[in-house]
Amino acid sequence: MVLGNISGGVTTIPVQSFTNDSGISVAVNGLTVPTSSGYYNVFVNGTLQRGGLTTLSTTNLIKILA
Repeated sequence: MVLGNISGGVTTIPVQSFTNDSGISVAVNGLTVPTSSGYYNVFVNGTLQRGGLTTLSTTNLIKILA
């Protein structure tokens, strides 16, 4: 995590910080966003985060610190 990605209680993790199962960086705009009937889980240090505290787009994951 880069300190510049944390601002005012919000952490933004850009797509280039993610890797796939082979350890290869995810392509720009490569994050998969679920449809309206889908979902995703976010874990921080092995702890499942409460719903509604994150926003996922194809370019980043935004986490509101709680």
